Amino acid sequence: MDLETLKELLSSLDINPDEIQDERYATSFRILFSVTEKQNEEI
Repeated sequence: MDLETLKELLSSLDINPDEIQDERYATSFRILFSVTEKQNEEI
């Protein structure tokens, strides 16, 4: 999967951790987004 396709896919999910009521899930999404962003920078 190329980078543009991946960006479009992630954007289409429309996940906002601030709107997730269960704080464990919200924190998990924030961590996963951070890891993904860091990996993208390194690539």
